[in-house]
Amino acid sequence: MNPQKAIKDFTIHGTSEIPLHIYQQYDPFGTISIPYHWHDEWEWIYVEKGFLILTVDGEQTIAKEGDFFFINSQELHRLEAYDNIPSIHHALVFSPEILPFSYEDLCESRYIRPLLNHQNIFLRHTDLSDPAHKELAKLFLRLLESYRKKEPGWYLEIKAYIYQMIFLCIRHNLLISSNPSFSSTDQKKIKIKKAISFIHKNYALQITLNDLAQCLNMNPQYFCRFFKNAAGKTPMEYLKEYRLRQAKRLLLETGDSILEICMQVGFESPSYFIQQFRFLYGMTPGEYRKQERTGDSSNVV
Repeated sequence: MNPQKAIKDFTIHGTSEIPLHIYQQYDPFGTISIPYHWHDEWEWIYVEKGFLILTVDGEQTIAKEGDFFFINSQELHRLEAYDNIPSIHHALVFSPEILPFSYEDLCESRYIRPLLNHQNIFLRHTDLSDPAHKELAKLFLRLLESYRKKEPGWYLEIKAYIYQMIFLCIRHNLLISSNPSFSSTDQKKIKIKKAISFIHKNYALQITLNDLAQCLNMNPQYFCRFFKNAAGKTPMEYLKEYRLRQAKRLLLETGDSILEICMQVGFESPSYFIQQFRFLYGMTPGEYRKQERTGDSSNVV
């Protein structure tokens, strides 16, 4: 398998007729953790409350209330809670192929087609200091309301809002030219995708730093620096957190014991597994399972 496919998000966002979806994420305990992935769709994120850590192609940003982010097609990204602070964010994920016109007018040739061909890409981040931010946020909130109500013509209205937001990005210079040639940056992206794919595929095994370094034909010390520079944490830290995320999923989806799940996700020591689970999520695995199945939040630390 192509290693990049292992972390590609193949989720169908919306339907064939309406290829978009809005994910409204309320994280009351500050434990959200969406692992590295990429997709062909564009993703636009608005932070309504709290703080989050967004990492895109190795660049980490603390996202705060009111921030707006553009994630371009095929950019490797992840999202996680910041310091266990509760948050609310909204993510519009849609295929840019909904934008072209059948008639090749000036709008199509000068603005839409360069975006679809990756000649132009969106700047990643706008905040309250950007001149266009207030207008972008206002349009996005209207878009969310239209999606929520789904009144007659709602999809047409949403497309109109998307075009208006693209117009604002053009007007306020929030688009940049992308060099189509294969650069060293492109090579780094391919390598980090390969390393992360290796972790996602083999996390249940006893993986060492040497094993990870060998998958990229690097020495361990250089690989560790390379991975941390690209992903914002060491490879072994990423491996541990990914194992804990898989444990979290198994706690809800199976009736397996804590010990069985500990072993299934690659931990050798149950006490260490429980300690690290509590450190990351603020509760033990047993407390998490009880809380999610009963709705009891009394055990939350």
